[in-house]
Amino acid sequence: MKELDFLPRAYRNAIVRRMHTRRNVLLTAGLVLAMAGLHYLNATRIQSAEASLNQLQNGQCGWQSVRAQMAALQAEKLRARRQLDLINRLEDAAPLDAAIGEIAGLLSESMAMRGLFVETVESTPEPAPAAVQPAPTGQAALPPVTRARMTGLATNDVEVGIFLGKLSSCPLFSDVSLSFSREWRGAGRRMREFEVKFTIRPVEATR
Repeated sequence: MKELDFLPRAYRNAIVRRMHTRRNVLLTAGLVLAMAGLHYLNATRIQSAEASLNQLQNGQCGWQSVRAQMAALQAEKLRARRQLDLINRLEDAAPLDAAIGEIAGLLSESMAMRGLFVETVESTPEPAPAAVQPAPTGQAALPPVTRARMTGLATNDVEVGIFLGKLSSCPLFSDVSLSFSREWRGAGRRMREFEVKFTIRPVEATR
């Protein structure tokens, strides 16, 4: 038996539109909820990635700082070992430990001592004038003289001049003179290589 529908067409169309509208609302609501969940998940992942990146950067900064400190300590240890080896190789009676320590203190942070060569020679008395009578036989001999020659590196000639002035004003050294100052290239840098000659005075003479 066939059912007859006596409802107006407009009424039936309205029912269909309401059903479609309800379905669209439900679909839109579901899509909004899904997008909100995806946004929250992405935000959580971004925060986690940023936290991991910050930790990694902090760890790298800390490691770089530790490496820099280790390099500085190694350089200081090598410098002290070179000075100790130099002192052990020298056999003259001059105050070499005091001289090396004084030179190291006069060098600026951008300067470096490359070598120190020391020799002890016999003192030669200055010739006396003709009117002066010669010294009697048996007079005590003059003490030997300790002469040194130092090579180093500096950033410029101004720095070399400042170091030369400090060395000349130190009571432990005398007869200070500059042998040369020339350009030196190494490790991709331009510097000034210089050589200074001086005499190391006995400790008693500086007091």
